[in-house]
Amino acid sequence: MLDTRLIAAAVLAALCLTLLALLVVGWRRKLNQQADRYPAPPAPSLTARNTVAAWDDIHYVATTPSDAPLERIATKPYGFRGRCSVQLLPEGLVIGIAGEVPFFISRESLDSLHAGAATIDRAVEPGGLSVLRWRPDPAGDTVDSVFRFVDERERSAFHTQVNATLLTAAL
Repeated sequence: MLDTRLIAAAVLAALCLTLLALLVVGWRRKLNQQADRYPAPPAPSLTARNTVAAWDDIHYVATTPSDAPLERIATKPYGFRGRCSVQLLPEGLVIGIAGEVPFFISRESLDSLHAGAATIDRAVEPGGLSVLRWRPDPAGDTVDSVFRFVDERERSAFHTQVNATLLTAAL
């Protein structure tokens, strides 16, 4: 009887370890696929003197494929929520998420900026989220990077400045 219990425990432990190994392999595979599909464009150097506007202590919520707002892009630097800073340059936006290497959204890659109310892991009042739709790879799919401004005036200024500097100026 004792042998049967030991065998059952060993089989259960083996099944758990196999499941854990499959989860790790699947997660790494997803990260590798997303890294190729959604590269993080590097931020330009010496940007401080060209700054049009800057915002600090913004909540970075997520970056998702535009056609799948409930599927978080898990690769660095997009993977985790956190505080961030946004620097507006005539050429684009530098996004610096706490603990990550800043990335760059160029004017050419930016499709739109609009207000939203929900994305993965976050739902707020109507218009409470700022959604940047852009292409990490010029030939690739669009993604939505979502931000939450605590101060409504800062959110309004962000929309006004980005639209005037990057979106309408390109027309």
